[in-house]
Amino acid sequence: MTPSAKPRLIVVATFAAMLALALMVLAGYFGAHSSFLDAFSHFRVHFAIAAAALALPLLASRYRLTAASVLVFAAACLSTAPASMLGFTTPVEARAAGVDGQPVYRLLQMNLRFNNPTPEKVLSLVGSTQPDIITFEETSQMWQEKLALIAHAYPHRISCGGTFGATILSRRPFVEGTQPQSFGRGALAIATGRTEADIDRFLCPLRLPLACEHGALYRLGSSRAGGAHAAARSRCDPRAG
Repeated sequence: MTPSAKPRLIVVATFAAMLALALMVLAGYFGAHSSFLDAFSHFRVHFAIAAAALALPLLASRYRLTAASVLVFAAACLSTAPASMLGFTTPVEARAAGVDGQPVYRLLQMNLRFNNPTPEKVLSLVGSTQPDIITFEETSQMWQEKLALIAHAYPHRISCGGTFGATILSRRPFVEGTQPQSFGRGALAIATGRTEADIDRFLCPLRLPLACEHGALYRLGSSRAGGAHAAARSRCDPRAG
């Protein structure tokens, strides 16, 4: 290899790495279609920063137009990331006081990792924080066996999905007269006492599977509604069905 070929090889390698990182950022936006692609979304910020860092020196090369495009793409990606992911916020503890004598409940939310090698740490955290309601993700069969150890403390539960499913544990009983259900292969469900319109305004522009009005009405991922009020709603709303 000649001395003049070395810098050219470094530039080409940098260009290839930049494109690979940009493609990994892009892949994360298609996570709804594949769990493999969804894995890239967890590192979207890291990939975007790395791609931008490689694009900067390439602005002085013949790849300047592509490098500028990657910089714009990375900036757009970072602009959509929460401030907490970029380190611009400080940890805070959520506190809420009861209103008009209403009770306040403590919630613990975690993604457990289906093959977590240290489940005892999670059980220890549950014991130390004593939450009233627990929402867990990726509750595989291994986790179901571990969570059985705290069934006496959380007698009310909903488990859905398989390896990447979700589980809700509660000290308090669920709303009387409702039937727990899971949708989208257990990937996501929303249970609330609010109306469907309230939830859609909050999540706009997303339109997700949900259960609302204390379980009396639910909507599948295909936007097809069901439940006690579904028939009446379909008569009133032409979008239903």
